[in-house]
Amino acid sequence: LSAVPLSIGMLLTLSFVTLTFGSLNIITSSFLPILLGLGIDIAVHLMARYNEARRHHSSVDAALTRSIRFTGRGILTGTLTTALAFLTTTTTEFTAFGELGILTTFGLVAMLIGTFFLLPSIIKLAGPSMPVAKPQYAALTSVAYCVRHSQRLLLSFAVLLLGVGLYAAPPLEFSVRYFDFLPKDTESAIGLRI
Repeated sequence: LSAVPLSIGMLLTLSFVTLTFGSLNIITSSFLPILLGLGIDIAVHLMARYNEARRHHSSVDAALTRSIRFTGRGILTGTLTTALAFLTTTTTEFTAFGELGILTTFGLVAMLIGTFFLLPSIIKLAGPSMPVAKPQYAALTSVAYCVRHSQRLLLSFAVLLLGVGLYAAPPLEFSVRYFDFLPKDTESAIGLRI
């Protein structure tokens, strides 16, 4: 079911490519794997929350309401933040990266809309006959319980690790010389230094 909004988003984005840019180039064609990787998360998070509610014996309607209510804002925020980050590539002088940002943004928004409007309808049609996925790792529920109930301890531990890391880390240096990054003993590096 998670692949339905993903497929629709891909088809709409490919249609958008045809209408706006006419074709893809070697850079803009990379939007396909980017959308597949990022776009599937949108529906998967919603489905995971739905399955969780169904495992707790909620009805289909109650599980859908709970999944949208408790994950909808997070999914919306995460997707729009990612889409805006890709949209910032339109400020570059390299046109292909700008087009890639526009395509990825359009695709993510299309998948978001498909997930919010289409996926609940499909789940509702499937109804109680749809099998409920069991949690993959039941032992991880104790980890989630510990994280939920010891937030201050975990935050203190994270700050301590950050302090140790900052103290132990070597100072960072920045070099703009491309040749410094090349292996010293390769033919190409030797030829460039001559």
